Amino acid sequence: MRSCKFKFIALPWLIILASFNSHSQKAYDLGASYTHGLNINKVGDREFGKSIPSGIELNFHQQRDGDKYWEKLFNYPQTGWSLTWIDHRNKFLGNTFALNRYMNYVFWRGRSLEAYLKLSQGIMYATKVYEYGSRGNEHFNNAISQSVNFSEELGLGLNFYPSRHLGINLAATLMHFSNGAISQPNDGLNLLMFRMGAVYIIGEKENVEFKDPEPEEDDRSIRYNITVGCGIKQFSPELEEKFQQTTISFYADKKVSRVNTFNFGVDLFMNKAVEYLIESEYGFKKIDHKRIGISAGHEFLIHRVGILTQVGYHVYSPRAAISRFYQKFGLKYYISDLFFVTFTNRIFEFAISDEITWGIGVRL
Repeated sequence: MRSCKFKFIALPWLIILASFNSHSQKAYDLGASYTHGLNINKVGDREFGKSIPSGIELNFHQQRDGDKYWEKLFNYPQTGWSLTWIDHRNKFLGNTFALNRYMNYVFWRGRSLEAYLKLSQGIMYATKVYEYGSRGNEHFNNAISQSVNFSEELGLGLNFYPSRHLGINLAATLMHFSNGAISQPNDGLNLLMFRMGAVYIIGEKENVEFKDPEPEEDDRSIRYNITVGCGIKQFSPELEEKFQQTTISFYADKKVSRVNTFNFGVDLFMNKAVEYLIESEYGFKKIDHKRIGISAGHEFLIHRVGILTQVGYHVYSPRAAISRFYQKFGLKYYISDLFFVTFTNRIFEFAISDEITWGIGVRL
C-alpha cells in the first residue's frame, strides 16, 4: 500500500521531468538549500528577545536565453520562484513561510561557475503574531502584527556546476518582512541568512544558445503619468480600527536610456488616520488633513516592470508629519503602453513606513 502511495505521488513529478527534452535548448534549475543566519533587528526593536533563524528554501528558475531583447540587456538572467520556511526558534515569532518571485542577475559567467545578484519580492505568512495585551509578558512579538505580510530579499550567490545535471549553490542574503503599517506594531523582521544547497539541472545547460535579438523600438518622448492608489493603515496597537488612505499622483517622465527614466511631479495624500488624529486633538475638524508634496525620482525598467524610487517634500501639510521630506519606493507593472498597476510604500527618514498603496494609472 505504501508503495502504491509513493508511485501516485512520484508519477506526476516523473512526467514533468520527462517532459523536458534532454536535447532542448532550454535549461531550468530545481534547487533545495539549508539556510541559517542572524536576526539583525535593532536592539530597541527586539521585544521578542533572541532568535536564531534557520530553515529550508526550495526554488525553481529558468535560464533566459535572449528570446526577448530585455533578456540580452540584463546579461541573460535567471527568473523563478522560491518557497522559504524559517523557524525562528523563538516562541513569540514562531515560523514564517515566504513565497517570492525572483531574478538572478548573472554578472559573471564561466563554464562551470557563475556569480549573481538576487532580487526578490513576494508574500510571507507568519504562524505567530502580536496579541493586544501581550506587553504584560517579559517579551512579546512587536515585529509582526498580522499573518500575511510582504517579503523582500537581496542577495549575492555562486552556482557551481561540477557535472551536467548537478550544481551546488552558496549564497548570502538580506531578508525583510513587514506589513507597511497596515497593522501595528510593525517593527518588521530583518534577517542575514547564509545558504548552501544542491541544484538539479533540467535540460542541457551547455546547449543553451544565447541569442542576439534586435533592439526594440524605444519611445523617449516626455510622458505624463496619473496614478490613483488606495490602502489602509492602523494607527496604534491599542486602536484596532484601520483607516482608509488615498494618494493621487501626477508626474512627467523622460526616458534617458532603455532602462532609466527620470520623473518629476505632485502628490496629494488623503489619510483618514490623520483626520482621526485631528479630531482627537481638537474635538472637531479644525485643520485640513490633506497633504500635498512635490517629488522627483527615478524608474529602473526591467521589461514590463518598473522599480520606482522618489524623494518628496510636503509643500502643504497643516498637521505636521514626522518629516517634511518623504521617500517613495514601489513597483509598476505595465499592462500595456498606456495602462499600468502600482504597489508603493511611502516612508519617512528612510526607515519609518507610513503607508502602503495599491493603484492603477495611465501613462499618456
